Amino acid sequence: MKLSTTSLALLCSLGCCVTDAQYIQPKVRLDRTLLGSMHASLQESQSIFHDGRTSKMVEVPGDPKLAHYAIRLTNPEICDPGVKQISGYFDVGNGKNLFFWFFEARNSPETAPFILWQNGGPGGSSLMGLLEEQIGPCTVIENGTDVKYNSYSWNTFSNIMFLDQPSDVGYSYLAEPPTRANYVVSAQQAGEDVWGFLQLFFGAFPQYADLPFHSAGESYGGKYVPWVAHAIHEHNKAIAHDPWSGRTHINLNSILLGNAAVNPRVQGPKSIDWFCEGPYKEKFGLNSTTPLYSRCEQTGLPVHCFLPLQCEANAYEGISTGSWNPYNVVLPCATAESVTCYKESLWTNAYLDRTDVKLALGVDPDRPYVGINFDVNTAFMLDGDMGKNSAVVLPALLNDGIRVLNYAGKADSVCDYIVCSHFGRFVLRWLTRLQGNLAWMEELDDHPFVDEFRSKQNTAWYTKDGQLAGDVRSAGNGSYTYVAINDAGHMMPMEHGDWAMDLVYRWIHNEPLQV
Repeated sequence: MKLSTTSLALLCSLGCCVTDAQYIQPKVRLDRTLLGSMHASLQESQSIFHDGRTSKMVEVPGDPKLAHYAIRLTNPEICDPGVKQISGYFDVGNGKNLFFWFFEARNSPETAPFILWQNGGPGGSSLMGLLEEQIGPCTVIENGTDVKYNSYSWNTFSNIMFLDQPSDVGYSYLAEPPTRANYVVSAQQAGEDVWGFLQLFFGAFPQYADLPFHSAGESYGGKYVPWVAHAIHEHNKAIAHDPWSGRTHINLNSILLGNAAVNPRVQGPKSIDWFCEGPYKEKFGLNSTTPLYSRCEQTGLPVHCFLPLQCEANAYEGISTGSWNPYNVVLPCATAESVTCYKESLWTNAYLDRTDVKLALGVDPDRPYVGINFDVNTAFMLDGDMGKNSAVVLPALLNDGIRVLNYAGKADSVCDYIVCSHFGRFVLRWLTRLQGNLAWMEELDDHPFVDEFRSKQNTAWYTKDGQLAGDVRSAGNGSYTYVAINDAGHMMPMEHGDWAMDLVYRWIHNEPLQV
């Protein structure tokens, strides 16, 4: 089916928020020494552990802004039994319950940096990043029958947490009927909830609180990650003025954006350029050699204004026929049953729907795992969040020394603000583009590295073992960095776990990427 219209937007690939849970007795109340500025030992905090499905909770006393927040925790022994794990729920008001899964670093967890990972959507579970993309300590095997050890896991060198937000994504859930009031519909709202969650977590486990903190994500994570960093940064400044508030300062060091949806105004128009002018245009059978939208603007003639729409429509016909994978155009679509085109997504769903896995993680065995929730996606779209530019919060971060890494696979396709016929049904899709990822960084103003970044050229990026892995451009001694990865698509770590591990290790240890 050929499309001929350009319209709304959606789903980058693979994230959600939550609320006012009924606090059923008995509650576990911990005093301010454990859940405030907290220096209680890990042994003391063990009292908050349970099977994740009972009514026991930890409350934060003394802070009215966190009065309705609580956590329920358990210690899994699956995926990577060799490291300490914590999983459970972050409970806020209005029935919202957020699920998380934390892994200590395999090496020196007491000093290793801390990474918070979020997938996108909006409406995508971060457990996809864990089990499919070689980011977590294990990967799912065929048909979801088990998991296997992942030697490329980022917890080799960092403590890492995977968070499903907003609610009704992954294992996260709404305990009350969904309403406008209890659906988080913007990345800015999500950022505040994530900050509240981190206050609880670092309060209960203060041994992680002072570690260098990195906010990382992919796809629509390009909106979540900046707003999470913004919330942390603003609260840190408030804490500095009121050190006796009982809140925990988070040692925010950097953000990492992977094939990210950040600035739709800049990234959106690049889709036509890429499909009709880019390195893979022959794949789509498109021979245009002029910027079609510019020609439309110049002449206003219907024939010129129809051509770019038809060009995009022809390209996306390939999605419905399964002839190519929009997340990596050099690959075929492996299965029409998965919205991501990858069989691994189906395997992840099967594995996480198993009763034994749910029990191990403290999840109600009757609760279904939801890999991608399109209702959440629609709520964000209708609220207009997809059209907003999350880069607006980055200059303040850069000015205060928070580093920014933006990496993108070169074979990721785009369908910005287009209704796509996806596997026989209409799905609103918003995939980000390589050129757009560089363009928004070049356009960003009001930070110390503007002129240096714009004046530089991309140079070859090599891994530590000498592999030519892509291109890099960096400014401010690495504080503002763009990396384009060869032979990689939207989920770059999935296809190049070794390169991703090299990139992230060097980034969080502030080692140069451009020499």
